[in-house]
Amino acid sequence: NKKMKATIALIGVLFFTIVLTSCAINNDPFATDTNSNISAATDGGITTVGSIADDLVTGIAGITSIDESQFYNSNLVSVDSCSGNWTSCSAGLITRDVSCGDGSLAYTKNMVLTFSAAPSCSFSSNGEYFVKTHTATITGPNGGSYTSTSDAATNYFGDSIFGGTKITYNSASNYNIDILGINKKLAKNDGTVVWNHSIRTTSGKPLVINHFRREGRVISSGQLVINHNLAYFTTTMDFNSVTYKRGCCYPITGSITATFTGQIKAVKTITFNQCGFATITDIDGTFINMQFFGCENNAAGDDATL
Repeated sequence: NKKMKATIALIGVLFFTIVLTSCAINNDPFATDTNSNISAATDGGITTVGSIADDLVTGIAGITSIDESQFYNSNLVSVDSCSGNWTSCSAGLITRDVSCGDGSLAYTKNMVLTFSAAPSCSFSSNGEYFVKTHTATITGPNGGSYTSTSDAATNYFGDSIFGGTKITYNSASNYNIDILGINKKLAKNDGTVVWNHSIRTTSGKPLVINHFRREGRVISSGQLVINHNLAYFTTTMDFNSVTYKRGCCYPITGSITATFTGQIKAVKTITFNQCGFATITDIDGTFINMQFFGCENNAAGDDATL
């Protein structure tokens, strides 16, 4: 149907956008074009955080215990036409399997939510949390693949990164997002890896978020760490009042201080000024303007209603 085709087309855009926005990192490991690497690294970090929040809006809306009271809208629906349904709570677990394709692209995603309040799936009291683990794969028409997983993988330091994402309830307008470990990889059909990222938040510095729907979403603080495992550099991103709006998968105001170590050494301030655009400022005051590409779903997280 038309909705299905639109979803698959969007996945196709994502698949090829990932290649375009991330190649600079792999092709330029020694920072001959530092700004291109910084732009791509920033885009990768923002896309990861945005997709986590969006997934919680569209996916968890159907779970009664954390539906209307937390997300303020009982009519939330998934805009992803090939989404599978979340299962009912069983022994503190809720799962969801997604699979679809159009003959040229194939998309699968398997998710498990493990609640601290087992055997129930309660998420409404201070300190209650759940951990989301996942594996997602997009396979392109020529056999290339993009994978995102919470399974263990080794970064370029030799550390094992794994665990998924932990969401902690502080109040109805305050949550912590601890990214325990996510690994993302893009590979050609011959198995050659184009890029390989390990992503997590710094221990004790979770992303602090007011809610997950896009309209008025604010990530007030937190520190994200991305290891670029082929280009041998690390991006540490400190969030400062990063704010979203309905209809845009990227922030519109706020800033991030990005510190680069390894093959790239720099400190930059990324200031968001409109949907999909930001200014990168160096410590000496020089700056460039950048445009983002690569939203994982342009509609997800926008509080779609029936």
